[in-house]
Amino acid sequence: RSQDPIMVASVVEGLDLHCAFARLAFPEIEQLDDETIKKEHKSKRDFVKSPRFAFSYGGGAFTVNAASGMGMEKAQYLEDKFKELHPGVYEWGDKVLAEALKVGYIESVDGWRLKLPFYDEYLASKRRIESLTKENWAMYRVGKEQYKAKKELDEEGKRYKIHDREAYDFYCDWKKPVSRHFKRLGEYRRLCLNNPIQTTGAHQTKRALVNIFQHIVDRGHLWVARIVLSPYDEIGMEVRADLAEEYKEVLGRIMREAGDHYLYSGILKIKADAKIGDSWYSAK
Repeated sequence: RSQDPIMVASVVEGLDLHCAFARLAFPEIEQLDDETIKKEHKSKRDFVKSPRFAFSYGGGAFTVNAASGMGMEKAQYLEDKFKELHPGVYEWGDKVLAEALKVGYIESVDGWRLKLPFYDEYLASKRRIESLTKENWAMYRVGKEQYKAKKELDEEGKRYKIHDREAYDFYCDWKKPVSRHFKRLGEYRRLCLNNPIQTTGAHQTKRALVNIFQHIVDRGHLWVARIVLSPYDEIGMEVRADLAEEYKEVLGRIMREAGDHYLYSGILKIKADAKIGDSWYSAK
């Protein structure tokens, strides 16, 4: 949905996004093509896969570090590189956020809306924050420096002399409200990156499920062709053996049609195929 150039190119030209991210994360392989990276540097490609997915869906360095334990320095480095690779994602996310902050909800496909949690509280805190003048913020920064210096010396068992009591007290009074406000804004930003993408994917699958069931009904195949599970973006069916090839074609075609229904660019087309097996595992 972001129309990010690199993500579009990955579909149109078949570029591997994990390899593209690995080139930025590991400069020593930046000149290698996708196939060489897959064959000779698989571990580097695998290393960036989970962080890339996390960043794509609104996560940040803290999320990646919490999940992997790689350390904040490395996680922040990866987040910075992801932003360098996909600026379009964040530009789109900022637009979604700006609109959501105006109306109090994120609107995704088919008119579905996700209400921003604690939106009334956010508006109240926004009014308070906007009431601060440039002079107030200058005082806030001075107080913050003193607060940090005092805290560090306190931890060392040393004494810190506050040289601007007014600024220090001002910071202490505003520290929690300011922190709470910008933390909530960050949560909204992650929702704006995550929700439209997740909702679109969910609706693509739901549309495909409805259309597959309609095909089953139209063909008079109730109970000889059955939808049995739909894990995330896959659809599993149980079909009588003599109908397997028919439903292999039908399943792939309907999933592609359902996916294309929600694409905004005529350039992009969803890729989906179906396989036959004695079990879900063997079909994968």
